Amino acid sequence: MGFVPDEALTYWTEQASGPVSAKSVEAMAQRAAALIALGRTTEARAEMDRATRLAGRLGTSDRARVCATVQLANARLAGTGRDYQAMLDAAQSARTCALEAFPAAAPERALAEAEVASALASLGRNDEALRLSLSAWEAVRATPESPNSPKLAIAAIRAATLSNARQSSDAEGVIRQAIAIAAALPAGHRDRVQMANRLGYELVLQGRMSEALPYLRRAVDEGRLSRAVPPGDLANYVGVLGLTLLNMDRPEEAAGLLQYSLDLFRKGGIGDGQASIMVSAGTAADRSGDVPRAIALREEALRLMAASGKANPLTVALARFKLAQSYAHAGRLAEAETNEAQAVDAIAPLRPDGHYQRTNSTVALGWIKALRGDATAGNAIAKPALRRLIDENRKVEVARNKVVGVLDNIEAFSQALDTAVRAGDRAFAFELMQILVESDASRAAAAASSRQQAGGTALGDLLRERQEAAAAAQEADMALVKALSASAPDVDARRNAAGAAAVRLEELGAALSNRFPGYNALLRPLPVTIENVQPRLRPHEALILSAATEEGLFTLAVTGKGMAIGKSPARRSAVRQWVARIRSGVGPFHGAFDTEAARALHDAIFTPEIAALVAGANTLVVSTDDILSAIPFSLLATGMGADGKTPHWLIEDKAIWVAPSLSALGQRDAKSHARTSFVGIGAPDEAARLAAPGAPSGTEDAPAMAPLLGARNELNQMAAILGQRSSLLLTGADATEARLRATPLANLRALAFATHGLVAGEYDQVGEPALLLAPAAAGGTPDPANDGKLTASEAALLHIDADWVILSACDTAAGDRPNAAGYAGLARAFLFAGARRVMASHWPVRDDASARLTVETVRGAERGLEPAMAMRRAMLKLMRDRRLPEAGHPSTWAPFMLVGR
Repeated sequence: MGFVPDEALTYWTEQASGPVSAKSVEAMAQRAAALIALGRTTEARAEMDRATRLAGRLGTSDRARVCATVQLANARLAGTGRDYQAMLDAAQSARTCALEAFPAAAPERALAEAEVASALASLGRNDEALRLSLSAWEAVRATPESPNSPKLAIAAIRAATLSNARQSSDAEGVIRQAIAIAAALPAGHRDRVQMANRLGYELVLQGRMSEALPYLRRAVDEGRLSRAVPPGDLANYVGVLGLTLLNMDRPEEAAGLLQYSLDLFRKGGIGDGQASIMVSAGTAADRSGDVPRAIALREEALRLMAASGKANPLTVALARFKLAQSYAHAGRLAEAETNEAQAVDAIAPLRPDGHYQRTNSTVALGWIKALRGDATAGNAIAKPALRRLIDENRKVEVARNKVVGVLDNIEAFSQALDTAVRAGDRAFAFELMQILVESDASRAAAAASSRQQAGGTALGDLLRERQEAAAAAQEADMALVKALSASAPDVDARRNAAGAAAVRLEELGAALSNRFPGYNALLRPLPVTIENVQPRLRPHEALILSAATEEGLFTLAVTGKGMAIGKSPARRSAVRQWVARIRSGVGPFHGAFDTEAARALHDAIFTPEIAALVAGANTLVVSTDDILSAIPFSLLATGMGADGKTPHWLIEDKAIWVAPSLSALGQRDAKSHARTSFVGIGAPDEAARLAAPGAPSGTEDAPAMAPLLGARNELNQMAAILGQRSSLLLTGADATEARLRATPLANLRALAFATHGLVAGEYDQVGEPALLLAPAAAGGTPDPANDGKLTASEAALLHIDADWVILSACDTAAGDRPNAAGYAGLARAFLFAGARRVMASHWPVRDDASARLTVETVRGAERGLEPAMAMRRAMLKLMRDRRLPEAGHPSTWAPFMLVGR
């Protein structure tokens, strides 16, 4: 089981007793390490003072070796107290002593060197830290594993320095090597648990939260059952898991874990970490609707910080900022304004103008003033602060542009929206709503639209060339950093390559701006104005923007002649519960559908103001936030039907399609030449897929799937409608990624997939949404590019020119991040690749129903109906077919949504 703190303390206490000797002094250092693990830092400090003092009395033959051990322990003790300069001084002393005491290849030298690197990284001296950590890791990486080997400790430090330097892929690689080494250790071993948590945390930092969860859960599950994991470590592991769930917008799950983490800190008598966990637990409580508990936790956190006397001023200010928001939610507005004003004053000198923490606290102050009745003054504070944040994000590359990528920013935008609505600033409210509902899919739509707007290939080629140049510049820069860190001989060559890549990127950017002036606005879509949108809407259309915020559910509607804003008091937690209740009643097993939740959500979105404005429209153009996009609007219940027994669905009154980008609305009318070709791929050979290289049957790499009996028939029916002579079907063993990439996908009327879809995180090895195809032939070597999983990132690299991409698969509309709308999975990727519209499913689809819906939709569009109206008619025809079992259940007729531009 490795190091068990309480047993270790007993053992090393015995070894440290008796006459002063090298052995007893080293035992004192080990005893201090056990005390640190148990959270007893005051005792540990006293023990280290004693050990340091006595080490000076030893003879010269032992002094260097004992000095290395004692100073290494001193460095770790200083790090625990966040005294990083003292940590560096002790680590450097340990390294000096280790160089004297141990031979060149000794792991003790590498461990001391790694500890110096850790201290340097904590002080922000990343270049030095990278160089030393690499030297330490290279010294031990190839050495045999032994019970007392420091290899895993050095790997953890190497990974941490890489992560600090934002070299995430390299950090992940080191941790995965360490996990492979730790796999030989018994379950519950401290190093094994630590490495699982470290990999999970690294994936969280990269935004790959669904991939991180299994590792974080493993660390918690094994740590709870292990006596080798100290209470403080377990408390941290539980806290990281709780915070990850909180950032995935799962506050109810996060709340229990954060409370457990807090209990562990208290039980172990560990002061450090309690206050920050309390603040986070308060956030989970507030977002779950338990405002009194949020206030109690945040007030206690501030009391703990004050009592400690050593809390970071920024940490205190941020805790006060959070407390003020809870006071506001409780209606204690005077206290809210006082605390928020104090927080703003404290944060301002600690964060530069435009930093999100400074912006968010200022927005909150303006919002609280608006709540107190002075909406004009509040808007005057909140609006310019948020404007700075928006402007900063517009400078970022599209792939990195995450305006609302964290929930703290979502709260700031929510509060600014509430303030703008209260102040009657409709233009700013419209702009904010667009940002709140925007997803990566909107950027994909804008990028594809820009290619189409220019008439096709010229702009498309330039855009792709620039994207490739941007990737090359990033890789060249990373290679230069790596060379500098390792003092490599090719530093000058790497520097020249990075410079050349940067120049090329600038040249292509200038060329795009000169040749296509609308490029920047399309690729980085700026919010459009109401006056700009209204002429783009057809007379029978109404635009609906809806977002669930911490301040209520906001809906904004626009028609060619008017605009309305509605607000329901339902906060995100309530909307999330409605959506969960609706989702629980749909899927392949046709559970009892929750009509009450569908009706409540409909009424919260279509407030009297919204309902009145859209009454005359027969088509809704919808754009929603992350929570609401988990369901199609078609299954919202407007009331009960004429029989008083069955619900009346929104789709019975309105056609519905999703617009991921308002800036692309006008471009849907761009004319293209007649398209006649059809490509269908699906019904992959399941036996071949499971026999593929590297994919043994029944594993998470190749999960066993039920055969899609209707997939071939569905593709054949679509081919018949579009004309056999202009159709190509890839099925069975031909339904491979290689065949798809080799097939010309230009000038297509439709590209259809009839296969299984995987949601990101559904299986540990599926880090993003994917379509299951047939893999390469068995007997060859594993090939990630032809492994039978067409991932979203791979789909985005396809060169498609198609009016329709139809994803008739399970869960293809799902997303994996709280800021990624539900349709942002594979729909996002295919829009980026060039599709004009995507038809994607929200849940596992019955083969027969899927064939009916997709074929009838295409048939209707072929006959001249608008695509949304064609889909509506297909849904109603299926819904009312009494010959088909369960046809009237939303699981059967409502799985698909239409995403367009």
